[in-house]
Amino acid sequence: MALLIAVNEKRKAVVLGGAMGSSYASEVELLRRILARKSALSSLPLVGDRVYDSIDILDQIQKFGAQPAVRIKTTWRYSIRDQLRQISHRGWEEWGSQRYRIGRVFGAIKIKVNSVFPLFREDLAMKRALATAALYNLDRLALLTLISIKIHLIICFLFMPPTSTFSHTFRTLPLLPFALYNISCYFFYLCFDYF
Repeated sequence: MALLIAVNEKRKAVVLGGAMGSSYASEVELLRRILARKSALSSLPLVGDRVYDSIDILDQIQKFGAQPAVRIKTTWRYSIRDQLRQISHRGWEEWGSQRYRIGRVFGAIKIKVNSVFPLFREDLAMKRALATAALYNLDRLALLTLISIKIHLIICFLFMPPTSTFSHTFRTLPLLPFALYNISCYFFYLCFDYF
């Protein structure tokens, strides 16, 4: 599974696209499938691993309006000759340290639902993984929309578990109940602000 994830300045992540493949599918081909369905990207840097350093991907990222920040291999014997790769290398030096924010999304998904889906059929496991990413996205979009309205009012409810005891942390909640809990908690405040 490959996901294209956007992170805003408040460190909140939203999934922009996803593609599924077999166990040993090429990550480059998965990214090409994601980008083929896009018409534009925001002008933010697109941070990626060294595997995405092909010229056609960097060119497509730049055509969509994003700044490529893909790690490029350099050694004392090998220098970067292509201009797109030089731009990408400079972007990596500036933005590569923010890569952990993207890894946090995968960690959050794996904590909320098990990282291994006990299903016999591979196609069902792929559909479940995409549904998990979509549910994560619904939760994040609801949260981002509502946090921008009353940040101090909503932050205090952000990490509260639905139980009365504090021993049950929010990370152990399954993804769907966690998303529904966030949406139900903030819906009252959203309506209260508008009416």
